[in-house]
Formats: sequence, structure tokens, C-alpha cells
Amino acid sequence: MRDALHTLVSAGAHGASAGCAPAQLGWRRGEIVEVGGDCFGDAVNVAAAWSTMLARQPP
Repeated sequence: MRDALHTLVSAGAHGASAGCAPAQLGWRRGEIVEVGGDCFGDAVNVAAAWSTMLARQPP
């Protein structure tokens, strides 16, 4: 999954530098469990990892 996210982020960074319009992408994968207002699960972990990778990309 991390390899796929890295590929998407890299492609997105290349597209932005080529003057392409920005786009948003989302998907749902796996169960999310809410406990005491916090969310847990694979989908949450993937979203957090993706957000971190995207935040590191230059504008």
C-alpha cells in the first residue's frame, strides 16, 4: 500500500510541476472503529500516511 501511495504522490507532484490542474482523490478501504471520539483502523492509518507524504511535497 505504501508503494502505491508513493507512486500516486510522485505522479501528483509531477503533474503539478507540469502545470496540470490540482485534483483530489479519495477512497475507503477497511473498517474504521470509533472509540472515545478517536478513529482507528487501516483506512485511518493509510489516510494519515498519505497526508504526511503529501505535506512533504513541494508546492
